[in-house]
Amino acid sequence: MVGIYSGTERFFYLVAGEKWRFGPVGNTKLLKKVKGHEDMAVAMRSPDQCVLRHLMGFDNNALIPMYSAERAYDEKVLRQFRNDPRELEENIRAMEENIKEATDEGEYDLVDKYKRQLKKLKARQKELKETLEKWTKSDLISPYISRPLNEGNPIKSITHMLRQRSIRVIRALKRNGFEEEAADLNDSYKVGDYSVVFYQSISQFKWILTSDE
Repeated sequence: MVGIYSGTERFFYLVAGEKWRFGPVGNTKLLKKVKGHEDMAVAMRSPDQCVLRHLMGFDNNALIPMYSAERAYDEKVLRQFRNDPRELEENIRAMEENIKEATDEGEYDLVDKYKRQLKKLKARQKELKETLEKWTKSDLISPYISRPLNEGNPIKSITHMLRQRSIRVIRALKRNGFEEEAADLNDSYKVGDYSVVFYQSISQFKWILTSDE
C-alpha cells in the first residue's frame, strides 16, 4: 500500500467511535477524540462549501444569514466592517481565552505568542477608539463598545464555539508532532462569524476520510 501514496495524503477518520486516526500512511497516530475533529471532517467532505447549517443540525433547506449571500460590500464598507469595534472586542476575548487554555496546558511558548498578539489587538482597539472619539466626540463610544458580545445573535455564539473547538484540535496535533498538518488546517479550515468552510485549494494535503491502510 505504501508505494501508491504520493506523500501528501493524510488519513483522518474515526476509529470505533473513540479515537481519530491521523497522519501519513505508515506513520499514523490514534488521537484522543475531541468535538472539533468531526467538525473538520464534515467540512472536508464538502470542500469549499459552507457547512455551518450541517453542524448546527439544520436540514439542507434551512437558511442562515451569511454576509457573502446577503450582499456584496464595496471596499469602503468592507473596511468599516473589518474595523468594527465589536469584532475587535470579540477577537480580544477569544485571545484571552486562548491564553488561559494554553497556560492551563503548560504550553508557555503559545502563551507568549498569544500575549504578543493580544498586545497588538489592544493597541489597535485603543487606536480605533481614539479615532472614533475624535469623529463622534465620544457620544457613541461607550454604548457601542460596551454592548454585550453577540447580543441577539445566536449564530455568532455558535461559530465562536466552533472556532474554539478547531483551536483545540490544532493544539493537539502540534503536541503529537503534526506541526505541518496543524499549520495547514489552521490556514485551510476557516470558521467565520457566519460560515464554516474547508478550502481544499489552500490545503497542501489530500485528506483521506475513511480507512484505507
